[in-house]
Amino acid sequence: MDQVVELSKNGIVAIISLKGAELISLNREGEPSVLWKKNDVIWNRTAPNLFPIVGRLLNDSFTLDGKTYKMNQHGFAREKYFVVTNKSANAVDFTLRWDEQ
Repeated sequence: MDQVVELSKNGIVAIISLKGAELISLNREGEPSVLWKKNDVIWNRTAPNLFPIVGRLLNDSFTLDGKTYKMNQHGFAREKYFVVTNKSANAVDFTLRWDEQ
């Protein structure tokens, strides 16, 4: 499993993956998650961040200032590793850092 951050408050536990800053589990302590349980055959995510688009672009590309760029379905954030920039017992801030891609 990817690196995760766990938060807990008043018996509610959230587990968030650094990959995509995706919420992967949300539950009361000792109970199953209320989120979709990943299933590689049906759908292998729980709550992905769809940024900067939701859906698919025509030909998986867009043009800006005359230059064409590729962008996969639902954008790029869900495949990137976020950095924890601030964390307390029940809150976390994630940052997605710029890269050449």
